[in-house]
Amino acid sequence: MLLLGWTTNQRDKDSLDLTIGQRWFYESDASVPNIHPHRFVCRASNFKRGNVYVLKDKETLMSTSSNQPDAQFLARFADAWNRHDIDALMSFMADGCEFHAVAGPDELGKSFVGLEQVREGFQAAWGAFPDAAWVDGDHWVHGDRGVSESTFKGTAADGSRVEARMVDVFTFKDGKILVKNAFRKNRPALAKAA
Repeated sequence: MLLLGWTTNQRDKDSLDLTIGQRWFYESDASVPNIHPHRFVCRASNFKRGNVYVLKDKETLMSTSSNQPDAQFLARFADAWNRHDIDALMSFMADGCEFHAVAGPDELGKSFVGLEQVREGFQAAWGAFPDAAWVDGDHWVHGDRGVSESTFKGTAADGSRVEARMVDVFTFKDGKILVKNAFRKNRPALAKAA
C-alpha cells in the first residue's frame, strides 16, 4: 500500500499518478478528492486523514476507513474462537450480521441472523464440541471480502472426534464482519480416543 502524507514543502503538489486497483493511505484532513479525466487532483485539502483509498477505475475513487479488516483482524477473530470468548467474538460482528453454519437443513446450512441469533449460533458450536479448536489458520482479505482456512478439531459428547480442513468466507461492512459463511470437509468422524 502506498503511504501518502504532505509535509509543508509538499503542499503545492497537485497531482498523483495512481494505478487502477492500487490502495493508498492519506494522512491529512478534508473531503473526497476531485477527479480530473486524466489524473487525480490531490491537494492536501482533498483527503480525509486516516482513510484508505482505492482507485477502482479512471473515474471512481473508493474511500474506506483505515479500520478496514485485514489478515490480522481475522487472526484475532480466530484467536477469540479458540479462547471460547463469546464477548470478544461478538465485538467483531456488525449489526445485522449473519452466520451460516457448516451444517443444517437449508442451502446455506443453518442460518443465524442478527446479533442475538449469531451469538447463540457461535455458542452452539462450543456446545457440540466443548474442546473445539481451529488450528493452522491462514487468512486473506481483499476489499470487503475475506477468507480464513483452518483445521477444525473437536470431540463430540459421544467421544467421536472431528478433524477436517475448513474455510470461513467473510463479507465486511464498516470495519466489522457482516457475514460469516462456514464450510468444512465432510470427513467421517474419527474413532473415540483410547
